[in-house]
Amino acid sequence: MTNDLKKKRFWKLSLILFLTEMVRGMFILSYLPALPTIGLISIGLSSIVITMHYVLDAVTNVWLGFLIRRIGEVWTMLLSYLLGIGAMVAVGFDQSFWTLLAAACLLGVSVCPIWIMALSNVEEKNRGRDMGLVFFSWLTGLGAGMVAMNFLIGIFSEAAVFAMAGVFVVNLLVFLVLPGNRQAVVEAVGGEDAPETVGEKVGREVYSAGDGAGSSSKRRDRSGQKKRLPLGDTWHILKRHMKNMPGIMLQGLGVGMLLPVLPTYITSELSLNYFQYTFFILIVFGLVAFSMTVLSRGLDTYSMRLTFAVICGGFFIYAAGIIWFSTLETIWLIFAIASFIGLSYGIMLPAWNKYLAGTIEEGRRAESWGVISSVQGIGAMIGPALGGLTADFFGTVDATLLASGLIFVLLFFYYAALFAFRWRRT
Repeated sequence: MTNDLKKKRFWKLSLILFLTEMVRGMFILSYLPALPTIGLISIGLSSIVITMHYVLDAVTNVWLGFLIRRIGEVWTMLLSYLLGIGAMVAVGFDQSFWTLLAAACLLGVSVCPIWIMALSNVEEKNRGRDMGLVFFSWLTGLGAGMVAMNFLIGIFSEAAVFAMAGVFVVNLLVFLVLPGNRQAVVEAVGGEDAPETVGEKVGREVYSAGDGAGSSSKRRDRSGQKKRLPLGDTWHILKRHMKNMPGIMLQGLGVGMLLPVLPTYITSELSLNYFQYTFFILIVFGLVAFSMTVLSRGLDTYSMRLTFAVICGGFFIYAAGIIWFSTLETIWLIFAIASFIGLSYGIMLPAWNKYLAGTIEEGRRAESWGVISSVQGIGAMIGPALGGLTADFFGTVDATLLASGLIFVLLFFYYAALFAFRWRRT
């Protein structure tokens, strides 16, 4: 019974993550890039708004785990819904630059809590499967949001913006109504045997649980020893994961570089129309989602050596495919390669996160995922600007494709050497 309740809770968190990322896909991937085409704001201002969204996302992930400890999971989630719904309603009534900027920043803050909660509820024995579900929810949410908003804009024009607030309201109702709350798990397990909340996981290592915890500037545990403040704890996590920082940051950077040039590449270089472009993206997203949910299940069955091989293989296939794109003009061949990249990257992401999860200290799971998400966010934040500048400097989007592919070539060689060294030691 308890396992069923835990499973319900995890599925509920995954559904909430899907709906949250759907709003992000609608606003960041579809609505904002469409505004320059109708003259509301310039491309430069639109890029600033998108960049600031990722800045706030990255910054929020650093300290959010500690906020959850302070006010609890429920209040943190309710606060995130308040910010998100308020931001989307404001955009519905005003599309000026400053309103869009404020809304993007607030959305960047509001999407963070569900990520930490979902990742912190991954079960160790089903890590590969659970990671696959988390990233399936993320990717399908982004894709569904982008595709849905594209069609809504075509049908309802500016009135489509209210759909974003509507999805956030549905998200809130799912959080409040659907079964899978932690309280049900607590009642089933009973008292002291109940699993920790995300906040308790944070607090067990960072803050004192007893009375007389000390002043606001210093904390002590039950034995009276000083405990690190959030800044010190963050530095400890960064040092522990230093060898994985290239993979954590450069993946987001390499993929992010493609965001501003992909529409131009598909519609101009390949001469596809608007609906063909949407269909192309939808098919690739679907293949990635299939790979994440179906193919990733084998990661829990086989050894970590398979996980290492999948990671390196995913880096290599992505690099080779993207670099090959820069030399091709045949649509069916490009589509076939993109489909293969989608399948390989879809299984590589759960493998990568399974590997990362195995390096995290048990007592710092929430803060560790928060810091890791923050570093990933920095790469995703820099990537679009770097991709656009590269295309402008060289006068072709092929330069951005080549640069993105070379980043993954570096990741392939780095992690092939790292895993080979670890393999020899064991």
